[in-house]
Amino acid sequence: MSDAAALEFAKTTVSSLGLGRDDAPDYLNVSLSATDAVGHVYGPSSREQLDNLMRLDAALGNFFDFLDSTVGRGKWAMGLSADHGVVEMPEDLIARGEYGHRLTAAEREVLSAIRARADSAGATPAAQAAAVAALKRLDFVADAWTNQQLMAASSDSFALLARRSLYPGRAGSEFARVGIEVRYKPGFLSLSRGSSHGSPYWYDRNVPMIFMGPGITPGRDPAFVYTVDMAPTLARLIGAPIPADLDGEPIMGVVGR
Repeated sequence: MSDAAALEFAKTTVSSLGLGRDDAPDYLNVSLSATDAVGHVYGPSSREQLDNLMRLDAALGNFFDFLDSTVGRGKWAMGLSADHGVVEMPEDLIARGEYGHRLTAAEREVLSAIRARADSAGATPAAQAAAVAALKRLDFVADAWTNQQLMAASSDSFALLARRSLYPGRAGSEFARVGIEVRYKPGFLSLSRGSSHGSPYWYDRNVPMIFMGPGITPGRDPAFVYTVDMAPTLARLIGAPIPADLDGEPIMGVVGR
C-alpha cells in the first residue's frame, strides 16, 4: 500500500532529522494519494475504496502512535484535508434513481464536431456564439459561455466560479482554446470508465478538514471554512507567526482564540 510506505518514510524522516525534539517548530507534509488513485479507477463508493480507507485509517493510527512515542503525547498537532472531492460513478447514481451520465462515443463525436467548427472558423465571436448555442442544446450540458460573457457582470454563481477559474493563456476545458467554457450537468463524466472531478458542484468542492492536537476540543465545527485556512490554523496551533498577506484565517473553532 503506497500510503503505508509514505508513512514509513515519514517515520524515518522524523527519526533521522530529530523533528519535534527542540524548541523550534518543525513542519512535516505527507501526501497520501492512494485514495485519489482508487477513487479514480473504482469510484468513491466502491468496495475497493472502502478497503483502502480502512487500511489508511489503520496506517494513520500507527503513525500517530509513533509520534506519541517519539515526539511525545501532546507535543504535536495534525491537519488533514484534500485537494478536491469526486463525483459518484454515473452508474451508481442511476441505480439510486438519480441523474448520472457517462459520455458515449457518439456524443464525444458531437462535441468534437462543435469544437472543430468553431476552431476552423477562427473562433470569431459569431463562431463562438454558434458553438455555445449548439452546446446548450445537448441534454447533458447545463450551460455554456464565451469568455466575453463570463467576464461580464453576472449574478449566476456558476458563471462566477468559472470566471474565477479563467487564466489568460491557460486552457480551462476542452473548449477553452476556442474561447468557450462549458458546465455539464451534475453527475456527468466524460471518461469512458472510473470517476473524476473538476466540476463546480458541491461534491467536487467539498473536502474534509480535520485537526488533532493539544488544546483542540473534540467535536464538529459547523463554520464555513476554506482550505486556505489550513496553514494559518496550523501556524496558530504551534505558535508560529502568520504573514499579514497570507490567504486564509485561523479557524476559531480549532484554535479556540
